[in-house]
Formats: sequence, C-alpha cells, structure tokens
Amino acid sequence: MCGRFTYRYTWQRLSGLMGLVRWPSVEITPRYNVAPSQTAPVVRLSADGTREGDLLRWGLVPSWSDAPSIGHRYINARAETVGVKSAFRIAFSRQRCLVPVSGFYEWRVLRDGTTKQPYLISRTDGEPFALAGLWDRCVMDGAAIESFTIITTSPNELMSRLHDRMPVVIDESDFDRWLEDVPLGDAERSRLLGAKPWDGFEMFPVGRLVNSPKIDAPEVSARVAEPDESEGFLF
Repeated sequence: MCGRFTYRYTWQRLSGLMGLVRWPSVEITPRYNVAPSQTAPVVRLSADGTREGDLLRWGLVPSWSDAPSIGHRYINARAETVGVKSAFRIAFSRQRCLVPVSGFYEWRVLRDGTTKQPYLISRTDGEPFALAGLWDRCVMDGAAIESFTIITTSPNELMSRLHDRMPVVIDESDFDRWLEDVPLGDAERSRLLGAKPWDGFEMFPVGRLVNSPKIDAPEVSARVAEPDESEGFLF
C-alpha cells in the first residue's frame, strides 16, 4: 500500500514540470509527512481539457457516499480491481489524476515480526514524480468534498525488498493518456498499471518520526543508519 508521502515543490515549479495552466493562488509549502484525510496537490484535466493543479483530500469519497469517513477505506485502489470495484469504477473510467510527490514511505518488517523500519523511496535526482490517482466529487449537506486515491500494484524488484504492494508511477510520456477522460483498453491498462522497473530511484531508512501524522518536519525524511544486521528482516 501507500500510506504516507512527502512533497517539496511550489505550484510554480510544478507548473513547469507538469504543464499546468491553472493552480490555486495560495502557494503550497513543503510537506514531509502527508497522511490520509489530509489535503495534497493533484493534477487533473479541467473542463476545457487543460491541466490544472488543485488540493484534494486523500482518501476517496465516492460520489454516492453519505459519509466522508468512507475515505479512510479508500486511500489506495488495487490495480487488479480498480476497473470493477464500485468505489472506483466510474472514476477509473473518466476521472484519473496524477499525484505529484517527492517521495513516499514504506515499512519493512524486522525478523521479530512486529518491529517495522520505515524507508523513504524517492528519485536520486530529488525531482518530483507522479503517482497514478483517481479523484471524485461528493456533495454532502450542500458542501462539496473532492478527494483522491492512489493506485497500487504488485512490487518491482526494488520494492519487493520492502512490501508486497507499491504505488503505480506514471511516466511523463504517459501523462496525456492517463489524464484523458477516455476509458483505457486492456492492453493500456496492463502497460500503465503493471509492475515495471524504476530507473533512477533509491530507498533509504528514516527515523520513526514518520509513524506519527502529527509530526511534519524535515527530520521525518532524514536518512538514518540501517538497522543492526543481527536483527535481520522478515521477508
């Protein structure tokens, strides 16, 4: 799964990287520990077909939902079932988005079976990259809730060392196709959402500050020493 991430860019920087035409007038500040139910930037197509940036709530609240708390169940969508599950089916067909991140966290279980060591996965050049997302809009008591989920798939070689799932990374060359409000064919879906190698990525251990969603500071993503090899890992 993907349960925490970080972003360290401005709207202006993101507009240059991802071709945004519009974005909020209020500037975003770096985040080091984004947790479910919090807001984060996404990129999607506007009604006129141009790319726009916006801040949406993490944890998809389907348009038919009657309670925002359902979003806690839908922070991730599995690539294998995203096209058929009721919470995601419509969004997958025509409301796909990109979730730009500077890195995401995953936990590796130590051999004792209970202790978890967090790692940060990011690009070696420090540049943002885009995760595959879906967004939806739900109106409750006259107020609109716009939210998103991150799609996960089976792990590649790098991520298999940590977990049995990983978020889907969308290559820049596929941005246009992913954002189009046109259904994906089976072949495209397999190509875009299947596990593939990540060139230019790295992972390293970070401290356990990331375990608390209340802590959001640069120290969260600071590199720490690898756990003592004598502890071992549970694979």
